[in-house]
Amino acid sequence: MELFKDLIERALGKLKLSPDVYALLYNRIKDFETEEYNRCYYSKTILHRTEPVKLNEFYQPLFIRKYGKNHRDERIETHSSSNLFGSNRFITLLGTAGSGKSTIVKYLSVNCADINFKIPVKIELRYLNKYNGTLLKFIEEEIFKCETLNIDKRTIAKVLNSGEFVFFFDGYDELSSTIKERTTKEINDFTTSYSNNYYLLTSRPYTNIELLSGFSNFEVCELNNDEIEQFVRKQIPTTEHEISSKILEAINEDSNQSYMTFLSNPLLLSMFILTFQTYSNIPPKKSAFYHQVFDSLYYLHDSMSKLAYDREKKSGLSKEQFEQVLKMFSYISFFKQIFVFDEAFINSILDKIKENKKNLTFSNEHLLDDLQVAICILQKEGLDYVFPHRSLQEYFSSLYIVGLEGKPKQEAYLKIYNSLKNYDIIELITKDNFFSLLVEQDEQGVIKHLTIPFLEQITNDLKSSITSTKGENISMSMLFYLSMTHSKLDILSGLLAIVSDFSIARMGIMRDNLNPQSKRTLTLTVSKNANAKIKEILEPHIKSLKLNVPKFTKSLKLYLNEEIESDSSIIDLI
Repeated sequence: MELFKDLIERALGKLKLSPDVYALLYNRIKDFETEEYNRCYYSKTILHRTEPVKLNEFYQPLFIRKYGKNHRDERIETHSSSNLFGSNRFITLLGTAGSGKSTIVKYLSVNCADINFKIPVKIELRYLNKYNGTLLKFIEEEIFKCETLNIDKRTIAKVLNSGEFVFFFDGYDELSSTIKERTTKEINDFTTSYSNNYYLLTSRPYTNIELLSGFSNFEVCELNNDEIEQFVRKQIPTTEHEISSKILEAINEDSNQSYMTFLSNPLLLSMFILTFQTYSNIPPKKSAFYHQVFDSLYYLHDSMSKLAYDREKKSGLSKEQFEQVLKMFSYISFFKQIFVFDEAFINSILDKIKENKKNLTFSNEHLLDDLQVAICILQKEGLDYVFPHRSLQEYFSSLYIVGLEGKPKQEAYLKIYNSLKNYDIIELITKDNFFSLLVEQDEQGVIKHLTIPFLEQITNDLKSSITSTKGENISMSMLFYLSMTHSKLDILSGLLAIVSDFSIARMGIMRDNLNPQSKRTLTLTVSKNANAKIKEILEPHIKSLKLNVPKFTKSLKLYLNEEIESDSSIIDLI
């Protein structure tokens, strides 16, 4: 592909290489870049499920802003990689589920080549979860094929030092907890060793990645009203303009204005477009979007203007049985922190499902074909399979728990509670979307099996003498948990305010006093002076928690009992 000729020559021309080594490297980089360019430029989305479409045919340019409340009104264009990296060589890009982080990465990767800026290298970090080696080894072997082509690693180091690359590390939040700390250090070491290049790292918020040394923090902006209209019109072929007009009509109805926060998210807006043929109303809950999406994927024709019909399914399963399998598969894979599935993994899980659920009889091969072709809820990437978006896996996982009864439900919640009782903040943060979907569908179950036991344990832990570190972990865990699950529950708003105020004060001290080593591993360590300041504000904060947590727990129990009794009263009316 001539597109990369000048870029590669610019990188290799800086080095004194033998003709043979030059040819090997030139051809390998060209092959890799050509393949990656095509993967990014021709994409499948939840709206374009059967055949890849050109990126410029569906991509709605997104804006970003500096991270933080003080920059809410900022809007920085991302249409040019050279402009974006002109003032920031090291960028972290944060965004909630479905905000468009990965699509921005695809666009910028293509744009790097189109405008002859730098050689783009896009690495989806989730692939490191099952890779037996370091980040550097992954780059040496998977991108440059050092061992296969017998290229000396010192030569690769010189190439990487050329400053002619842009590295996109996509999906920091998808790293398994077992390798996250190690990989964070490896990212820091790599970006430090090869600092002449440009870097963009994406993640969902609150993973501490915003502390990575030398990186400027940005977040993806929501779509505004004009962009929502542009997005809708871009997703739907001009031959079906009547549908796009009807969709925009529905969006602009006064009764739907309260749901505009949903539609400012590209993924949720895509879901609304997908489901509009069957469901013309905007659902009040995010989980309802996902329910409608599954219905639409199961029945809808690939063209929005054609009537829905029940496509032939080779596996012979009913819609309810497909959902049953997806719930179990998603639950197992999500809690194993597996987001990319090879056929061996899929077959092993499906075999276990059939072994335990005697009502399900199917051929694994036929079911996988249905999930990929007939329903399009799994996409093939090379030899592996992925959900069109990780949030679908989170939705089906939550749906599995919601559908359980009695002892199995208690056991499922207990497994989740085990991560809460250890005050594992990272574990909480990486499941933010899962928790929000779960509480939407089963608020009583979450309160009964998670929130009340969690608050009761905090009360017990605070009765004994605790270290400053544990006190901070307790408060921060409570903040993240309550924010994800009960931010709209009035009776807990006071408790959420208490831990929020402490968090703001604590983070202010820590930002001003971080040790350099903190930014290598993203494990927060601060100076002795800062620790003393934090201890000063922690002591009264712990006293406040000792006093208030039991009160709020009591109020929450009363609220739960009232909810249960109100249901009983309704039943008694019959």
